[in-house]
Amino acid sequence: MSITMSNTDIKLMSVKEIAELLGLDRATIATWKHQDKLPAVEWHVAGGVPVWTDKTIKSWASQDGFVQSRINTRAKTRLSK
Repeated sequence: MSITMSNTDIKLMSVKEIAELLGLDRATIATWKHQDKLPAVEWHVAGGVPVWTDKTIKSWASQDGFVQSRINTRAKTRLSK
């Protein structure tokens, strides 16, 4: 999902999209959220769904040793894009 603010594209990511980016299942990411292993939720969209910007998630996942130890090389490549 994308929104445009001041001519800047911001990509919002839900738990499902974070799971796809990291090559993990949605349940794992949901568990991490409940264990406070994800960054603080940036917004809630319709229905109270928590979302983060892709920049926040990519930065967190690239620097967090816990995440890095659980994702594969393909996911690490996606984080650098």
